[in-house]
Amino acid sequence: MRLRFGLLMIAAMSLSACATTSLGIDRASLPRSLQSTYDRAQLQDKRAQFELGLAYAAGELVARDCKKARQLLRLASQD
Repeated sequence: MRLRFGLLMIAAMSLSACATTSLGIDRASLPRSLQSTYDRAQLQDKRAQFELGLAYAAGELVARDCKKARQLLRLASQD
């Protein structure tokens, strides 16, 4: 699990940065447990973007979506 996590982080950081201000996610479609994470991610909270990206990558609490996961992990890795 840690190896997969590490590889995911390396891949996210090595991808080219993509500036965006909107996450492209409908907040109402998220379970309550992820809505506050989403709110923080919208406010440029890197940890929240990372956590939401991992949720989409793993398909935990939301349907697995590699495109959204990649977008969120890219945002989280930007300065």
